[in-house]
Amino acid sequence: MRKIISFYNILPLFVLTCLSACNDDDNVNNSDFFAATETLEVHASSTNIELDGNEPNKVVLTFDWTEARQMPEEYSVTYVTKLDIEGNDFASSVRTEEDEGVFSRSYTTEQLQKLLVEKWGRTYTKPATLQFRVLAKWDGGSKYAMPEVRTINVDVRPYKPIVFDADKVFLEGDAVGADKTQMTLTQENEYLYAALLDLKPGVLKIPVEFEGETNYISPESGDDVALSTDKIDTLSVVMRQKGSAVGWKITETGEHRVVVDMQAKTVAVYPPSKQLEPLTLEWRYNGSAAEDIITTTVTNLWLHGNINGWGTPVDGNFTPSLADPQVLVHKGTPISGSQIKFLIANISGKANNTYCFSPALLNGLRQQKTLTYGVSQAITGGADGEQRNSYFNVPSSTLVVLDLRNKKIVAYK
Repeated sequence: MRKIISFYNILPLFVLTCLSACNDDDNVNNSDFFAATETLEVHASSTNIELDGNEPNKVVLTFDWTEARQMPEEYSVTYVTKLDIEGNDFASSVRTEEDEGVFSRSYTTEQLQKLLVEKWGRTYTKPATLQFRVLAKWDGGSKYAMPEVRTINVDVRPYKPIVFDADKVFLEGDAVGADKTQMTLTQENEYLYAALLDLKPGVLKIPVEFEGETNYISPESGDDVALSTDKIDTLSVVMRQKGSAVGWKITETGEHRVVVDMQAKTVAVYPPSKQLEPLTLEWRYNGSAAEDIITTTVTNLWLHGNINGWGTPVDGNFTPSLADPQVLVHKGTPISGSQIKFLIANISGKANNTYCFSPALLNGLRQQKTLTYGVSQAITGGADGEQRNSYFNVPSSTLVVLDLRNKKIVAYK
């Protein structure tokens, strides 16, 4: 007869075997894998925030989280945070893998403003809901450990963005005095403002009026900036509200040149010790004796060539730019014609041999170039034969600018 082994007879043996296996498993608590109790929690310092443009560097939102559940030593935990706009399902999130021991993440007014407006395209007209997620994940170990995930929502209203534009630009502050000074829009550039004025030690600030509002052009750093002693500072700038405006620390007394480029978003301040000067040349007529040196400070240019039949040069009516005296600007009556060069002086009977600016030589040889509206071309200057026989063809242009510092010419219709 076949023997039948009863289930009830082997059950005690099965239980003993299981208990023995558990005791031999390096004392691992299997609840970490199968019935884990999650401990991760996340909290926000506030759930409803209205950003204030007067305090760009203020920390306005902080998220804190607790440690996730304990795991055996063979596992290492990493905390990953994500911030996104509600509805994006974290597809456009700002992701950060946090350093060991870090259990918080903070955001300033400026950081949240840039994310909301520039990254996610939200406006100041209504709050936007941000979602902050913390993910605790484990690496190592012989078994998969389920991550812990927590998400929290915060409503944030951006402030009304300040447009970087101007109807009028001024200079004020204790470096200026009681009355503010209006800057001048330069002839050559619709985005370039300049001023030449006496300043004294103190802080210089740059208020801007645009569409009925006044804001301030300020150094990007967020603090008053001291001018360098060894170079000219051309600083990147931002637009700030009055309450957070900063400026430039003026240390010298005397005439300063201030240049504001609204397009490049830069400001340059030239103190008396580093003032820009007009171009001064020492030259001689082609063919004259070596000792017959002429010194000319270039503040105007005369047109010579087909435009005057190589006779008496035509006064170009150039004036130095307020932004840089080595930038000469003609604005008004159109200049046009073929074979034109620009003389630095008008001396009777000497036009053909006078120092001029014309197309840059190619391998030392003369060139004839045609100007295209809005496109700068290289120039060089000299009184030698090749330079004097280089010419520009100039289309009818009401604005012609020669930058003698950077050796460029550009014309506009």
